[in-house]
Amino acid sequence: FTNGFAAEALVVLAEVAAQRPEAADTGEFRLLRGGGNYLMGRIDEAREDFAFKGLDSIDEGAFWRAIVEAVAGDRTAAARELRRVGPMVRLYPRALALPLGLVVAETAIDLGDLKVAIFYLESLLAAQPTPQQRAYVDYLEGRIFEFTGDFEKAVEKWDAVAAGRDRLARFMAERSRIE
Repeated sequence: FTNGFAAEALVVLAEVAAQRPEAADTGEFRLLRGGGNYLMGRIDEAREDFAFKGLDSIDEGAFWRAIVEAVAGDRTAAARELRRVGPMVRLYPRALALPLGLVVAETAIDLGDLKVAIFYLESLLAAQPTPQQRAYVDYLEGRIFEFTGDFEKAVEKWDAVAAGRDRLARFMAERSRIE
């Protein structure tokens, strides 16, 4: 599912579950299906897959649970686990590591863990993000400046993002600038 084939992976997994129902009760299956659901934006289904008890002692399960919780809005619960298992993001292919790394960085910023946030943002920049991802990194850097009280640099970052092409990043930068 990593390379844009989440829907296809879910179809294959559904077929596996239909032919071998016991396979659906394994941690590996739940990780794959949960990851596919997450990438398809099916957060509730992903949360259900990652809640599987067979993932309780697996760091990758904790990582994905935390990512889903962060995206669903429970940043506090997510941050505790992401501090521990966040570095796992580096094990994923670039196409998945970059967007997941943005979630980790943003969660750290939301909770004031700027050292962790800066580490992930620097790692993301080194991985050559897409223009959309770069715009989001710049937006998050503006939030770090805001958090540290350097409002001038924050506004400078957000103005640059607002002048860019990514609509979501432009919206977020404009909203932050207004607030």
